[in-house]
Amino acid sequence: MSSTQHPSSPHDPQSLQYQANRLRGVHQDAAQASITEEILRQAYRRVAVDLDAISQQQAAGVPVDYRALLGSQLDEKLAAILLLTKYTIFDLAHLPRIVLDIDFAHSNLALFAETLFRSDAADGIMAIFSF
Repeated sequence: MSSTQHPSSPHDPQSLQYQANRLRGVHQDAAQASITEEILRQAYRRVAVDLDAISQQQAAGVPVDYRALLGSQLDEKLAAILLLTKYTIFDLAHLPRIVLDIDFAHSNLALFAETLFRSDAADGIMAIFSF
């Protein structure tokens, strides 16, 4: 399927996305979107359990040892969180009215930033501020 063609089923997610992009006047390269989406999914899968554990511990009022929680894959997980932070900022900055759940995006962004800060990921924090 070329980038100009689109699925014809009205219930097909790709068709709905194509129609939404057309209405917004946004051209999106399907191959690039697929690669980016898959990278973001992989990054989220890498840290999802850890982010849930952090949220639960914060809600319970238990101090969180971020570095111990992220464990031996600390650098990889911080890189994944940094990537998720970057794309959350993209979503909030460029499509503020289209973000499906803006409050959820803001709470995720706060969780990502706090995790980077509490993990002493100074380079990650500097990258966010430079971005």
